[in-house]
Amino acid sequence: MATSLEAHTSTYIQKHDASAAATNFTTATASHPVRGSYHDYIGLLCRAGWDNLKELDTYMSQDIASEDLVISTIDIMANRSTRRWPDIHNDIELKRQLYENTRDDTQVRLYLVEQRGLLAPGIIEAFGSSLCLDPRFFMSALRKGENTRLEHVLSPSQQYRLPFLSIPFSIPKKLVRDLKNSEFFGMFMHVQRNATGDGWTGVLLFDSHSKFTLSPRSLIIPPPFKSNIPPVPPHGPRTCREFYLETFPFLDLDLSIKSPFYAIQYLLRLNYICWNMIVTSAAFDLTKPGYTSDPMLWVSESLKKILIIMQKGGRLGWVEEVGGQKLAMEIMKDLEEDFQHLVNLTDSVWRNGDRMATIREQKEKARQKARRTTHLSAYFTYLLVPVTIISSLYGNVSQIGDNGRNPGIWQFLVAVTVLNIAMVLVVVIFDLVHKRYRKRFLHYRYRLLQFLHLK
Repeated sequence: MATSLEAHTSTYIQKHDASAAATNFTTATASHPVRGSYHDYIGLLCRAGWDNLKELDTYMSQDIASEDLVISTIDIMANRSTRRWPDIHNDIELKRQLYENTRDDTQVRLYLVEQRGLLAPGIIEAFGSSLCLDPRFFMSALRKGENTRLEHVLSPSQQYRLPFLSIPFSIPKKLVRDLKNSEFFGMFMHVQRNATGDGWTGVLLFDSHSKFTLSPRSLIIPPPFKSNIPPVPPHGPRTCREFYLETFPFLDLDLSIKSPFYAIQYLLRLNYICWNMIVTSAAFDLTKPGYTSDPMLWVSESLKKILIIMQKGGRLGWVEEVGGQKLAMEIMKDLEEDFQHLVNLTDSVWRNGDRMATIREQKEKARQKARRTTHLSAYFTYLLVPVTIISSLYGNVSQIGDNGRNPGIWQFLVAVTVLNIAMVLVVVIFDLVHKRYRKRFLHYRYRLLQFLHLK
């Protein structure tokens, strides 16, 4: 039944693509997508029993516009050169390019989609109907809200056999390289082989506009001494999309045509550098008070997911192409070694952090116990102070009696109680005044010292 249904839906899309292409990009808007053939295809699958796609069907029915959408298109030609198309900023331009631009002698075409927030249903419709993408690709890439993905569970064996993958990315912000000051997002890639098998089409989704200052040249070996130095590249922060576009001059285009894994190697190397910054920073923060290693569990799980992708060379369809290429296999092994090191370092940081937290907790308990003992001694001393003062005023305590000549014992107790209350009031008032006027006192003290310094 699945085969006949897929054939039926594929034919359904092909029949309606021409008419939909002629009308959709002239009548639809970026914020009000028209229900197209791909959306109808997903609805048909839902009614046929694919309940795991219902959320995607509901998502595409919503009025959602992508924020800061930029789509770059780059081709690798048969003559081993690259061609860059103008950037796209809405679904109307995307549909026009998808239906008007022919492949000609293009062997690899890559669409780099960069946006912030939620992906517009019109973008899904355009890519899905034109390239006939697996709808589970969008299920894995879409969000319900700011930090929540659509509910979609795939087993490890299913993930390996799918034509798409998702890689957790991290970008440290500015000079602070820790978990709290880093942005985490996903890179989602769908690879579709050409009918002739001599090329492929890739769609890369980056759901972030975070920028960093790392140059792609820092990922390659510098030229030897006294050799020609390449011209200075443009400086300034760049996004992952811009970074990836700058890496094409360093790629072997012939090998990129054969291996999608090789084609994205610099993105994977960039991801390693960013994760390494965060994990290394966490290793130095182990001794800081209040540090907790609990977030490192999530980091470890993310890195293990990336490591599995490195070990398998991406997906099943990519490994077959990588297998016969020595350079691609070496890159795959290098990346596997790098991320294995990160996984080991992360686990070590988590274990050491947990051990350091236990030691700090034990030290804190010992300090609190010593503090309680000190306070208890101070309290007993405090209770004896009024007794000493009153005793010195009334004379020897042993001479106090109720014989009419010396003060009565009750007078002594009343005096001690009153003095205790007075001392408590003085301490409380002093504490309140100190808390209320401390900033003002420090301000006047600073002004006075400044005045004396000028004098």
